Amino acid sequence: MDKIDSSSVEFIVIHHSNRILDCPLFIRLRHKFLRGWDDTGYHYMIGNGILCKDGVVYEGRSTDYVGAHSYGYNQKSIGICLIGNFDVVKPTYKQYRALLALLEKLQVKYTIPAVKVLNHNETHNCEKTCPGKHFPISRLRQLLRMLIE
Repeated sequence: MDKIDSSSVEFIVIHHSNRILDCPLFIRLRHKFLRGWDDTGYHYMIGNGILCKDGVVYEGRSTDYVGAHSYGYNQKSIGICLIGNFDVVKPTYKQYRALLALLEKLQVKYTIPAVKVLNHNETHNCEKTCPGKHFPISRLRQLLRMLIE
């Protein structure tokens, strides 16, 4: 794994696991053994209360290392995955609150404005719906602007 230059981090990319029945351990195992990566591709994962605790932030790949979550953005972003499929359901209240708190910390640490908090589907040539059609990115950015900017 390559070290990340923290001064080059300019985006935060939000994902969903695309599975309602999922957990950080399953994601790590899929990434390590099915994709052959050294670790999970995400820096953080947030539980949905089914197979892991609702709203708990789990550490994934260390933020000292480049993620493997968004082609073309890995070297300049932090990746966060919310457990669930938000094409089917909305994130839980606890997930959303935990995400807001985590984003607030990361925005301060890396000096990232709300406009650079992206859905995975807003990144270069991404044809996925990730993090799903029910993920409220506009509302999230509005709240982040109120909290940080």
